[in-house]
Amino acid sequence: MSEEVKLLRVLQERTGLNDANFARLLGVSKAALCRIFGGKTRMGAKTWRGLLRAFPNEADIVMIARALRDG
Repeated sequence: MSEEVKLLRVLQERTGLNDANFARLLGVSKAALCRIFGGKTRMGAKTWRGLLRAFPNEADIVMIARALRDG
């Protein structure tokens, strides 16, 4: 499991939301979120922006995760 998927799962667990509602919170489709969770695609800019918008208190963690992913 990639680090970005781990981050998403931790944040999802904190909210207690199912996949559909978590995707809505992030502003992405459930299908897009499922593709990320399944490792078929990586998080795009829209998902990263959604994370920052939905979790402003976690902005430092989100930015570190993105920096590590992008190398």
